[in-house]
Amino acid sequence: MTSTTMLACSGCWNPIGAGAQPVRLGDLAFHVVCTPRCRACDTLLSDSDEQRWTYDGQVVWDQGGYSLRPTELWCDSCRELHDRDIAFAQD
Repeated sequence: MTSTTMLACSGCWNPIGAGAQPVRLGDLAFHVVCTPRCRACDTLLSDSDEQRWTYDGQVVWDQGGYSLRPTELWCDSCRELHDRDIAFAQD
């Protein structure tokens, strides 16, 4: 007997079907329609862009153990602006 674990979307928590191509961010997977967006410019994350995105997150616990759940995502160009805004606000 073979056991398989269905991949669940990190956005809506529904299973990602066998024929669907998930969008990944680290160890997280999303349906295409549940894909996170940049906090500033609303650009969709795609598989090809994963390395050009940064995010803030929080550690959460579930049945599988501890994991990191992104809370805010930025594409590279918006992240630079966000970091500059924070530095300016602290002055």
